[in-house]
Amino acid sequence: MANKPLDVKLKINSSRFGKWYQIRRFTDYSIDLDLESDADAFRFTISNPGGVCTGLFSKFDPMIIEINDEPIMRGRLDCVEYDWDDGGSTIVVNGRDLIANLIDNDATPGTHKNVKPTTFIKNKCEGYGIKSNISSSINSVEQLVINTGESEISVINGIVEDSRKKVWFFYDTLYAGDWNDSAEPTYLFTRGVRDRPGIPIKSLKYREDGTDTKSMVKIYGANSDGAEKVVGTAKNDYMIGRNINKREIKRASNDDSASKYADDAVRDVQDSLRDGMELTITTRAGLGGVILPNKTAQVIDTVSKINATFFIVGVNYDKSLNSGSIVTITMIPSKTTFDKLWKNQAKTSGSLTGTSKTTISELIKERW
Repeated sequence: MANKPLDVKLKINSSRFGKWYQIRRFTDYSIDLDLESDADAFRFTISNPGGVCTGLFSKFDPMIIEINDEPIMRGRLDCVEYDWDDGGSTIVVNGRDLIANLIDNDATPGTHKNVKPTTFIKNKCEGYGIKSNISSSINSVEQLVINTGESEISVINGIVEDSRKKVWFFYDTLYAGDWNDSAEPTYLFTRGVRDRPGIPIKSLKYREDGTDTKSMVKIYGANSDGAEKVVGTAKNDYMIGRNINKREIKRASNDDSASKYADDAVRDVQDSLRDGMELTITTRAGLGGVILPNKTAQVIDTVSKINATFFIVGVNYDKSLNSGSIVTITMIPSKTTFDKLWKNQAKTSGSLTGTSKTTISELIKERW
């Protein structure tokens, strides 16, 4: 696969001069696209020979980042820094995408009854010039209490949390719902595979972290008389069998059925396991074009013996004088891969099972 340099453009609308400027040459840059961060961020170092760009840009100026003419981030500059030394002059600009408006603004305290997420979140976003795409499956909130010091985004995250949904942002739209983690792979990353050319893997790192993995989750609800009772319980049999006990107790705020609470407990135990599995791949920029989060990828690597699908939660585009242009892709097991890991340890059919004894590297469809 030919390595075609990425065409990265930073467009800035100068408030001082009232027009857009397009920059294409940078000493270095870092662009972070991350589903798990409230805001995506960027940092560019711009060469400033003879001070030709001095005074063009200032904090709060609107900006757009494009890669290969595809818009990937829209927001504002947070900081502009000038640097002069014996080697010349540079300008460093950094900032965040549009969702920063929901981070930087505290929500107005108050109590709201029977909140419909699709309406509430849409209205909040529109107030800051942000589009929204909200899943109708997110449950209504009987009583929403907003306390002093809560940001707009923390309130939105709280609204969707009880429905086990996610909040993420891309370009100009806030999304609330489920990640597309069961889709067919968009990308193919390979190393040592001759018959299936893909995006070449430069380096690969896999990490399993059990720090926050739970062996049991109990969700408490309430009887009609107000007395609390356990309405949902899930266990990780494999961890408990190894005498590894990490119990989490949660209080349910929605008046759901016992079966719904049980399903939520299963989801919580599984998520605590899956969130501790992380695959990181680096590749040279330009190989495979623009790589974006919220998509799945097939990874086939003869060195680690991995052959499985993963879900991309973060992408970093980085350029420096020392390492050149590198793309770092952070992934977790896709739903398909995780289900295989989970079922390999199944103790009872149709119920919660334990952590798989099978490691991710053993999910191999063929041997080399």
